[in-house]
Amino acid sequence: MVLLKVFLVLCFLAYGMSLNVYSDLNARSNSKIKIMEPREIYVKSSAYLELYFLFSREHKQSVGNERIYLTEFVKRMNDIFETQRDILHVTFTFLKASVWNPGKQAQIAKGRLDAEALKRLLKKQATIVETKWNKTHPYQPISAVIFVTTQEIKNKTTNSPIGINGRIGGICLTGEKVVAVTDDGDYSGVREAARQLSLLMGAVYDGENPPGSDFVKGSDGAKSCDPNEGFLMGKWGKDQKSFNLSECTPYQHIMGLRQRGPGCYGTQEEKKNMLKTIK
Repeated sequence: MVLLKVFLVLCFLAYGMSLNVYSDLNARSNSKIKIMEPREIYVKSSAYLELYFLFSREHKQSVGNERIYLTEFVKRMNDIFETQRDILHVTFTFLKASVWNPGKQAQIAKGRLDAEALKRLLKKQATIVETKWNKTHPYQPISAVIFVTTQEIKNKTTNSPIGINGRIGGICLTGEKVVAVTDDGDYSGVREAARQLSLLMGAVYDGENPPGSDFVKGSDGAKSCDPNEGFLMGKWGKDQKSFNLSECTPYQHIMGLRQRGPGCYGTQEEKKNMLKTIK
């Protein structure tokens, strides 16, 4: 009888220990699952986006060292998005730059490029660049490709300078995440590049209705913001107000980035973890 009691006590202790071990392992497992959960983006969140630049030979001649110049170019764009950092803190990072010229297909006249032809060619080149980049940097995705040129980018029909407009909400989307600006070598293209990036992140112009769920799900648009206030996504005046975001813009960025996920807006470590999980 004594031996039986001892045996039962030992069995109880062993069973209890196994439950504790299982419980502990389960807790650790749940902890790991929480760490791996994708980080949602909300008001007061941060977004980290990486930019690959293409530059024309003429632009290279005007600035000399493109890496130094474009690093400062990105810094000045960050200053624009910093103006609403209390709503969304966006940080762009310079990845790399390489020379590219669109050729005669986009040429209207000397010193002028056709916006639509340029956009088509740039999308093709951006896809080539991204494919090559991903082979050597599999966990550092390109958020957008920006082409800078000293030539004017114009509408072929109206002959008015317009730059190009990428797909609204097309940030991080292969074949859509392109920007092209005219830049004189003294940062004249910074504001226009920021405007086009804002469109890619899901923002419409101030005063406009939402872009539709095909472009950005859940966006409220910018109807409540007056374009005449002169912010980045409004009508530019002669003052510095156009180097600031209206209050409508960052809220739209949140919705635009949210649909792309942390593999787009996350930290470098978050992107690495996400891409490793996918692969």
